[in-house]
Amino acid sequence: MQRRGPVSGRIAAPDVERVELDVLCGQSDYISLHSPLTPGTRKLIDARRLALIKPNTIVVNTARLPHRLRYRLDFGKAGKL
Repeated sequence: MQRRGPVSGRIAAPDVERVELDVLCGQSDYISLHSPLTPGTRKLIDARRLALIKPNTIVVNTARLPHRLRYRLDFGKAGKL
């Protein structure tokens, strides 16, 4: 299994390959979101990034579920609900 994480200034875990968020969205089989909704994260996963997610990707969102993400998941445009 290959683990990926977004590029950031934080210390990386030794077994995590850091990639840009667009790459992560386009190549991941599972995406797990654990960010609070703040002005800095409000559009972290926007319509453009949702379009990058593969149809069979499983998205786990532990934050508030934005209407647009719910719509795309419900209608098979991104991942599964």
